[in-house]
Amino acid sequence: MTRVAIVGGGLGGAALAGALAKHHEVALFEKGRGFGGRMATRQTAGYRFDHGAQYFTVEAPRFAALLEPLRAAGVVAEWEGGEALFREGRRLDVTKPRRPRLVGVPGMSNLVQALAGTVDAQFGVDVALLAERQGSLWALSDVEGKPLGSFDLVISTATPRQTIGLFGDRVPVGHPLRAQRMVPCYALMLGWDRPWKEDWVSARIEGGKLGFIGVNSSKPGRDATTTALVVHTTPEMAEVLLDLAPDEIARRVQTALIEEAGIDASDAALSVVHRWKSARMAHEAALGPWFDVEQGLAATGDWAGRSRVEHVALAALDLAASIHSE
Repeated sequence: MTRVAIVGGGLGGAALAGALAKHHEVALFEKGRGFGGRMATRQTAGYRFDHGAQYFTVEAPRFAALLEPLRAAGVVAEWEGGEALFREGRRLDVTKPRRPRLVGVPGMSNLVQALAGTVDAQFGVDVALLAERQGSLWALSDVEGKPLGSFDLVISTATPRQTIGLFGDRVPVGHPLRAQRMVPCYALMLGWDRPWKEDWVSARIEGGKLGFIGVNSSKPGRDATTTALVVHTTPEMAEVLLDLAPDEIARRVQTALIEEAGIDASDAALSVVHRWKSARMAHEAALGPWFDVEQGLAATGDWAGRSRVEHVALAALDLAASIHSE
């Protein structure tokens, strides 16, 4: 049985782990505190926020089949409600989404954890640059030198920058992975101890500093007696905010929220900012996963199948199929 190490506990890593664990011995290493990555869920002061990906949709039958048992188990459910459109500070319309919006219950990270199944997962582990291969095995260690075990195959599901930081020059010069760039985003999490009263639960903003607003407390499995709001900036605004203090970032995002959506957050009981340094691809191009059989290395992630949740999951399943066929 092949021993496989997966670096990264986001959606791609979890989907890959769940698929590979049926035929291989799998260990997953995540430097964060739990499953999720950009599908993480944060609980703060009684509020629950999906501060990364807000929802996902389904087109491909393979992805629908992957989700079917999770929907039956109540881990995935539809997020119902209207979506508003704001432009130049005016609300233009509230419409029903074209496709059902699905979310993890009670948080997006629950979906990621469910996809991983019972895989051996270790959190708070920052895997170091690979040392020289010992025969056919990779001996992994963390950045402090603690041994993590030996593996036949090492797979990165991290960002392009982190993947190259892990594999170094073992990623071929000129490989498209080396040219991929991700852009930042700030998420402002706001909480009020009162229910949401508007006739929409999500909003898209055109031509402004903000990109998306999600009323997280309206999602299934959440406390609707409170309001938990997630506000995402555009990449352009995030670039401007990068060197500022958190309080100043929150102030500027709240100002944009008033100007672009008419929401005054000055009386919010909670205001917390999170920076996504690598929120999404700057330019999307479905490259497909990388798998080097001779080196015993592989990688997948947003860059392999575009940034949509569905594409990331399908790229992971494609890589698993390639590994099974070897």
